[in-house]
Amino acid sequence: EYDDWERGAVAVLRRETARDVLLYLIEEGPSAPTPVADDLGIARSTLEWHLDHLIEQNLVEKRRDKRRRVTLALARPDDTAELLRLVEPSVPERLVDRFTRLVDSLVTE
Repeated sequence: EYDDWERGAVAVLRRETARDVLLYLIEEGPSAPTPVADDLGIARSTLEWHLDHLIEQNLVEKRRDKRRRVTLALARPDDTAELLRLVEPSVPERLVDRFTRLVDSLVTE
């Protein structure tokens, strides 16, 4: 029943950290990458890895202002919010994301 965009989005939304990024952007609106990473407690490199997938699936856009500063924004906010209500990460996917966050916290200490 899903179209191509929805199938790609569902695959990404099963990752807990990717969901957290999207929920952050829904709640806070367009944001710079550093506050997103800081507020989620993840390394900037981890955020960028998830952003690559979110951008590839047309869930997030990187916008640049005249000074070339990056702002992250939802590409399809209403559709994304609807899919977030329908899709939950599986236990193995949650474990992988939580392990990554643990490693991020150990590296930054």
